[in-house]
Amino acid sequence: MFDKSILDELLIGDLVKIEHAASIIKKMPDSDKVHYVNAIILKLKDEDRAVRGRAVWALGKIGGAKAVEPLLAALKDDDGDVRWETAEALGKIGDAKAVELLIVALKDVDGDVRGSAAWALGKIGDEKEVKNLIAKLKD
Repeated sequence: MFDKSILDELLIGDLVKIEHAASIIKKMPDSDKVHYVNAIILKLKDEDRAVRGRAVWALGKIGGAKAVEPLLAALKDDDGDVRWETAEALGKIGDAKAVELLIVALKDVDGDVRGSAAWALGKIGDEKEVKNLIAKLKD
C-alpha cells in the first residue's frame, strides 16, 4: 500500500527523515517498492534542485535496476550538486551500464562530480573500467 507520508519524508524531510523513509522503502517487497521508485523518478525532473538531489539520493539508497536509466539521465543535470549525488548513487547501485557516462563525468567542470565519478567507477570495479579510470586520472 502506498503511503504518501513516506514519499514526503524523502522529498521534504531533514536527513534523518530521508534516511528513515529510504530504509522503509528498501525493505519493502518489490511489488510495493516499485510505486515509490516510480514516484521518486518523477521528481528527478522537478524544478527545485533540492528535490532532484533528494530524489537522486533516495534512488541510490533504495537501489534497484529500475533506477539506473533515470539516474543516467540525471547525470546530465544542470546542477553540479545533483550530478555529483547522481554519480555517487550510481556507484552505490553498482550497475555496469553506468560506466560509460561515469567515465565522461571524469571530465566534468565540477571537481566534486569528477571525484564522485571516480569513486563510483571504483565501486563498480571491473578491470576494464579501472584501467580507463587510471588513464583518465593521468589527464
